[in-house]
Amino acid sequence: MIARFAMSQETLRTLEIALLDAAARALGRADATGLRSADALSPEVGDLAVGCHGLAKELQSDPQALAQRVAAALAADARFTDARAEKGYANVRFERGLLWRTVAGEVSRGGAKFGADAAAARERWLVEYSGPNTNKPLHIGHLRNTILGFAMSNAVELHGHEVIRYNIVNDRGIHICKSMVAYREFGGGVTPESSGEKGDHLVGRMYSLFSKNAGLEFEAWAKGPGAAEIEAFMAAKRVEIAAGADLSLRKRFLGEQEAAGRALPFKPAKVKPQVYPEKMKAEPALEADYAQWLAAHPSDVTDLQRSEGLKRAQAAVARRFEAEVSQLHEKTRDTLRRWEANDAEVRNLWRTMNGWVLAGIEQTYRRLGVRFDHVDYESDVYLLGKEIVGELLAKGVAKKNAEGAIVFEQPGRSADAPPQEKVLLRADGTSVYITQDVGSLVRRYRRHAPDRIVYVVGSEQELHFETLFALVGHFLPALKGRCVHLSYGMVELPHGKMKSREGEIIEADGFLDTVHDAAEAQVRSRSPELDAAEVTRRGEAIALAAVKYNLLKFSKRSTIKFDVDEALDMNGKTGPYCLYAVARIRSILRKVEAAGGATKLDLAVDAARLTPAEAQLLLATARFPAAVSQAVRDLEPYHVADHVFRLAKEFNSWYTAQAPDGTTLHPVVQCSDPATRALRVSLLRLIESALENGLRVLGIATLQEM
Repeated sequence: MIARFAMSQETLRTLEIALLDAAARALGRADATGLRSADALSPEVGDLAVGCHGLAKELQSDPQALAQRVAAALAADARFTDARAEKGYANVRFERGLLWRTVAGEVSRGGAKFGADAAAARERWLVEYSGPNTNKPLHIGHLRNTILGFAMSNAVELHGHEVIRYNIVNDRGIHICKSMVAYREFGGGVTPESSGEKGDHLVGRMYSLFSKNAGLEFEAWAKGPGAAEIEAFMAAKRVEIAAGADLSLRKRFLGEQEAAGRALPFKPAKVKPQVYPEKMKAEPALEADYAQWLAAHPSDVTDLQRSEGLKRAQAAVARRFEAEVSQLHEKTRDTLRRWEANDAEVRNLWRTMNGWVLAGIEQTYRRLGVRFDHVDYESDVYLLGKEIVGELLAKGVAKKNAEGAIVFEQPGRSADAPPQEKVLLRADGTSVYITQDVGSLVRRYRRHAPDRIVYVVGSEQELHFETLFALVGHFLPALKGRCVHLSYGMVELPHGKMKSREGEIIEADGFLDTVHDAAEAQVRSRSPELDAAEVTRRGEAIALAAVKYNLLKFSKRSTIKFDVDEALDMNGKTGPYCLYAVARIRSILRKVEAAGGATKLDLAVDAARLTPAEAQLLLATARFPAAVSQAVRDLEPYHVADHVFRLAKEFNSWYTAQAPDGTTLHPVVQCSDPATRALRVSLLRLIESALENGLRVLGIATLQEM
């Protein structure tokens, strides 16, 4: 809770600007060009510093000599209680009353909007994220996308811009038809109600059934009419097939050795199978045992090599098999044609199954606490996309290639690289992903006229967006240079930890349940007195904090290896650690209140009592808006995640600090001096606000107790 008072409109940023202006005047400069503000070299020498290195060459002076001139001038300024030069920096310590009033005032004025940049020119941003398909549930890649996009939207909004959150649902196309065909052929009229499944899981099961039965269809063909073609392929690729099977065999061998209690030189679950041969060959005894194991399992070797060969053969001849042989794939193409022709039966089944999937995915969104202002459906925008592509063809921006497809030719990625053709519309008139993106972009511009559009999509689609953005100027000149691809890396899991029915694709719901179960076990262990409902509530909040923070604490381009135990570590750089800092502050404040003390923010406390550590906490709190600004500038929410952790860590270090005799250095509840206790209570309120606002940007809800 924050009490409202009349207050200064100063912010830490305005203090920094005033500091730079004063330094410029000390050097006889008209402005602060060439000077920069920075953290002081250490808390012992000051709060902020002015770096003079940028002017040394121009003024033909040593940076330290310039810093000494600045420090001498600032020492006479009443806003500073100390100024000293070190290593080319003029370090200053603000008068404590000024510093307190500035930071406390900024936090108090801002409230839930503390973190905004009042000087930022307000723009309208449109952010697209999540992008589910209506043939399966969300998977772990969707989780990173959705969590990253929602956090990015929150940061942009807190910074001071208008934000329009968009989702694009891929609800049509050949993959959707595969689920429909599988439902007709193998579903037996099952519904979410009759099976007790979430709708997205049921449809995902149909998609898996299609893959399974298409595989069986291929295997039957491979043993009959296609046998000669398959055998010829397998003979030609014998070496590659043996190498692929070897990885699977090594994985099985290492698993058996680990289960038997053997101490291995590396953890198989932490290493990709492709690295197994190198690591095992570095251990002659282990490699020798593997050779003996192979000799003892000849049938396993034969079976795996055959399986690996068939898998590779299927991939190699899949296009011809699917186009000319497979009945299931022919039924899928027929379903797509009938959908395009608006066939009533096909459209009814499509609407029914899409409804099941979307209802299930909405449950996952509610669990994650994410939201959208608008949802586009590919089925609603692809026709507009076709229309725009036709206009591009008429203008000569696009052309028809030899096969009859409409393509856009882009220059090569290097000077000596040949031009690249990107298909905008297939020869048969059917659309591709970029067709829908063109259509949705035009419709969104007509609706909202945004200043900037951000697409949150994985790094594997970078070429796709290069093409889209190169096209934008030809059909929406006002948006040229205003569209951005927020490209992000993959999420990996320790091998062997979790698998879905489709192999390595991890469904979001099952993944969240796994983390929830582990978090709930922690809560139950820490607080056995809690009832089951409260354990579940806290476990869910902690699990979501663990997942979201872990997916946001790295740079967007990083590939993340998610480890459940690490993500839930209460002592690591994790969501639960940050949650605990907030809960700890609230626990302290409840104890102060129970003892009859005041717990509201008080701007009139005696700031002269601030210790150096407390002044650093105050400055760290005040730097939250800068973290938000940097996140928006770089499209990197991890700047906010990093700031939240650093502030939480600095608070915990301050609160637990002890003197050599073991006494607490910064007591709050037990503080014997009322004025100091009032100061520390108000400081806790400021830190709580910054942490809560930061976690809100990340989409993380806080707890009163852990």
